[in-house]
Amino acid sequence: MLEDLEKAIEYHTHALRLTPNRHPDISHRHAELGVSYGDRYRRLGELTDLDKAIEYHTRALVLTPNSHPDLSRRHANLGVSYGDRYKRLGELADLEKAIEYHSLALRLTPNGHPDISHRHAELGVSYGDRYQRLGMLEDLEKAIEYHTRALRLTPDSHPDLSRRHANLATTWDQYVHSEAFNRDCNAQSKRLASSSSGFESYEQFNLWDSDDASWVDSSSHGVSKFEAYLYYYGLRGNRKPGPKLIYRTSTDIFLPPSGPSQDLRKIQLLTVHEHAKLSRKNLWATIRDKTVGILDRKQIKYTSVDLVRFRREEQTEDGRDKTVTNPVTIWVGVRPDSTNGDAAFDSAQDVIELLKRYDIDDIDIAYRESETQPLAGPILYAPVNNLERANMITLVRTYYALVTYHS
Repeated sequence: MLEDLEKAIEYHTHALRLTPNRHPDISHRHAELGVSYGDRYRRLGELTDLDKAIEYHTRALVLTPNSHPDLSRRHANLGVSYGDRYKRLGELADLEKAIEYHSLALRLTPNGHPDISHRHAELGVSYGDRYQRLGMLEDLEKAIEYHTRALRLTPDSHPDLSRRHANLATTWDQYVHSEAFNRDCNAQSKRLASSSSGFESYEQFNLWDSDDASWVDSSSHGVSKFEAYLYYYGLRGNRKPGPKLIYRTSTDIFLPPSGPSQDLRKIQLLTVHEHAKLSRKNLWATIRDKTVGILDRKQIKYTSVDLVRFRREEQTEDGRDKTVTNPVTIWVGVRPDSTNGDAAFDSAQDVIELLKRYDIDDIDIAYRESETQPLAGPILYAPVNNLERANMITLVRTYYALVTYHS
């Protein structure tokens, strides 16, 4: 009720007036009053309230020590207020300040913080606003990047999950209908048409079709078309899509390419030499058998269950290349067109619970489409007693599945 909001402003004002300048709560008093004025602005639309919100949030930030745990929130509050004023007055300077403060807020927020997804989302909104104002494609690409990260970092039970999907869908829709995107696609099409090479490339999957560039899986846990076909890029050779990703629990961020001509990050399949717990008493064999049982109960049409690790190439914020090795992954192969993201998610939750019973919490789970071809006659493997030798066999079998995939 508006009356309650008026009371909140009144009491926050009295509290601030009674707080000495050097009191440890002085920055908090300003921040709370800024929040209340911001709330009243959103209720009544009075510009004076928004100006007061910016004034008090600015004072709160100035009075907050660099080591204070609320420093990121102080920046975020200012970012929101400047963003609101940009939407009201259309002053580009306000939008620039919103981006500046949201960027600082994100930089100061630790990876495991409960607000980390919100920080990415707010920055994505601001970059999207600047794209709509100036039409610069790099702003739209940044909006997609931050909304993608926000969605990846949002728990399934979070009340803002639908908003994360909607924000990302909006930015993708803007992207695939932008003039710069169409020019890039046309230029790439001409280059490919003039090329005499006959290799299989990711273009054959029509990833750049503007009528269908967002999703291959409409389930709530489905991945984007780009991630589905390009996450495992490099496993089967240059310019070839890897096996189609269905679902994964890993938290690394997949950043979609900005156009057909952009270089794609590559991923490499590694064997698992050891694991702190799976290496003991042949525990992996037990986990694998129980995982197969889960897949059977969930009616997942699996083709393989492997223990692998991935190494991928990334770029740092300053443009330098770096190599990142993912955690150990239970890699489930499923028959093509047999499993969607929801089915994979459902069975993965049971596998996660299985791992928890053995006090294992450092293993990812991923599902991809795979298709194996039977050899003439049975394959007899010698018994193995350790994880490294077992996974050398697994790696050979997995590589064979990759090579024969869609062959």
